[in-house]
Amino acid sequence: MQNQSCKNTLSLVLLAVIGLICFAGRFHPLYAMDEKTNAALMRFSRVLEELKKNYVDEPDPDILVKNAIQGMMENLDPYSVFLPPEAFEALKATTRGEFRRDFVPVQRVQSAMLDPKGFGYIAVRYFSEHTVEDMANALKDLEFSGLSGLILDLRNNPGGHLDQAVQMSDLFLDKGVIVSIKGRHPKDERVFKARAGDVKRDYPIAVLINGSTASASEIIAAALQDHKRAVIIGSASFGKGSVQTVIPFEDGSGIKYTVARYYTPNKKSIQGRGVIPDIEAVQESDFFLQKEITGGNDRRPVNIDLLKKDPGIGRALGILSTQVQKK
Repeated sequence: MQNQSCKNTLSLVLLAVIGLICFAGRFHPLYAMDEKTNAALMRFSRVLEELKKNYVDEPDPDILVKNAIQGMMENLDPYSVFLPPEAFEALKATTRGEFRRDFVPVQRVQSAMLDPKGFGYIAVRYFSEHTVEDMANALKDLEFSGLSGLILDLRNNPGGHLDQAVQMSDLFLDKGVIVSIKGRHPKDERVFKARAGDVKRDYPIAVLINGSTASASEIIAAALQDHKRAVIIGSASFGKGSVQTVIPFEDGSGIKYTVARYYTPNKKSIQGRGVIPDIEAVQESDFFLQKEITGGNDRRPVNIDLLKKDPGIGRALGILSTQVQKK
């Protein structure tokens, strides 16, 4: 009787695993049941049966399967994960914008005119719904004051949504590909192109990046670099260049996994590699300097005197000066 119960449990577990695989691959269910997959499922079932019968402590099949799924997801890439019900609910809350922070974030965009030569500075600290709008307004103010060259600071910017990266890149590009998305299936592929704008922006640009420049910020830096619209200064960016989808399950859990990768206009992948700067300028203290320059979280105006002491900004000013002289 006990053996029969064990077999029934294992059968249910196996069916659940098969159902999970079919559901995760719901667009191609026949592929999920090919000969190779069948063999893998049988091997998995054999391991479950062996552990259920002979492990020193009788294991819970549900926990075994959850652990197996978790290991399966984690071995794909750093961004594919199994989400237990609590973690899945937290992800949904974050997506809905209900995640409450215990601090007041710094200003999204900060700007200043650095000197009478017309060299301006704009720092994009993080992306939200109005970041691109703030960026456009900062540009207008600097351009009205006679902007002759721009330093765009994307250091320590964790990124945001793809559309924000495309819109911000489009402020400086009039044509050509900004970024493309390529996945395993045609439905996951898209190409985003620049459109000619009303404002002609032909002044030189220097973009600052570092190892904490990620996602949308990397897309912007890569687009401007590939189109030779800007000189990229700093250290290699983070390397977050993939697109994830989220699939819920009936028990409240879910999985998040990669379905596509971003590619630069020159068809290079950012994932795991990051954006490689044109000019290396490694700065161990740049995060500290930025905090002092911008006043941390209390929204003080940009401290221009401190700003000019930043090694990366100093390097950028030198490059902009040279480019303006050549014009």
